[in-house]
Amino acid sequence: MTDQALDELRALHERMSSIDRTSDEWVALNQSFHETVYGTCGWPHLIELIRVERRRVMRYLRISLRLSGRDAHEEHAQILRACERREADLVPILVAKHIMRIAESVIEYINQQTSALGLSTPQA
Repeated sequence: MTDQALDELRALHERMSSIDRTSDEWVALNQSFHETVYGTCGWPHLIELIRVERRRVMRYLRISLRLSGRDAHEEHAQILRACERREADLVPILVAKHIMRIAESVIEYINQQTSALGLSTPQA
């Protein structure tokens, strides 16, 4: 990761710390944070695939921010610190954990809403 990308991540993280995590601005900054991290991989086709998938799940991302925005900010801080220490093996692990935690919180929310409506949830 370049020093310029690190500076950008720091600035994004700082801006994100002072605004409402459910706002459109925070969502846009979150996307920029992730794209900055992903952009360092040097694989443009992978980055485009991630963009397509992020657009597909955007409504769920908004739900997750209402549920766990503070956790997301701390996880971003962990990712940033790993980038600063140039721990290339740790960054993708932290990103994967971050994404999985968000997915789990959305699934839990959907299950709660389904249950509240008296509907059954699919069994795994």
